[in-house]
Amino acid sequence: RLTDEGCSLLLEGLRDNVNLIELNLGSNGAGSQSAQILFSIVRDTEHSLQVLDMSGNELNGEHFEQMRLSMSANSSITSLDLRRNPGYEISSNAVAELEKIVHANEYKARTAAGHP
Repeated sequence: RLTDEGCSLLLEGLRDNVNLIELNLGSNGAGSQSAQILFSIVRDTEHSLQVLDMSGNELNGEHFEQMRLSMSANSSITSLDLRRNPGYEISSNAVAELEKIVHANEYKARTAAGHP
């Protein structure tokens, strides 16, 4: 278990790695500190991140809304797991919007690869 500080340090180190495709930080105690760094990575259109697992952390309703805003600029993430976070159940609107964005990204990726 990395804790919020550990996740933050790891994400800082990965910030410049635009070739990272999959990131699993599930059940590591990620919270506000690491969420802010993660949102900047998600917003950065230079990144190739496709699969992101942040399940089982300490993300709250505000984090879900910030993730939704960050994802609006992202077209690469095709799999996003945010279950088992304190904000998951209370942020149903943000979760629904995130699901729509991820599904749209997945569809674009499939059609670009010639698989509608």
